[in-house]
Amino acid sequence: MSGETAAIRQRLKEFPAFRKLKPRQRRYLHALVAVNGNRTKAGEVSGVYWRNHYNWEKLPEYAQALELIEKIFGDALLADMKSDAIEGQDVPIIHRGVITGYYKQKNTQERIVLVKGLFPHLRESFNVAASAGPTLVNVVLNQSQPLPVVLPTTITAIEDKKS
Repeated sequence: MSGETAAIRQRLKEFPAFRKLKPRQRRYLHALVAVNGNRTKAGEVSGVYWRNHYNWEKLPEYAQALELIEKIFGDALLADMKSDAIEGQDVPIIHRGVITGYYKQKNTQERIVLVKGLFPHLRESFNVAASAGPTLVNVVLNQSQPLPVVLPTTITAIEDKKS
């Protein structure tokens, strides 16, 4: 993230509204970027009381700079989601407590979210919650033929193995 942080800071410096901010406001926003959006930590890092941020949000220049930061973070998050969904994440293969290799695991939930974002017509028709859990299946049988009977010897054989 340090390379991304430097890129974000550079983009902020080029933003006209950012140049109009007071030094304390710029320092706080730089710290906000460095700590990935944690407002309390940004206050600690910058030496600016974090509650000032909420007062400054009412100022148009500060609000514009903050909106730019949030868009940049959103772009970075979307890029990470796409990478996880398409390429997958490295998951270690552990054998007897030792990492012996890695395999790629694709995140299904992120894939669903991305597809729904790309194709609005699928947003209402595809229910993520319904596909994530057990499925109820109703079976109706035509009773023209009698059902086969399970012999009790099968159950006895299983019980004998337990003893």
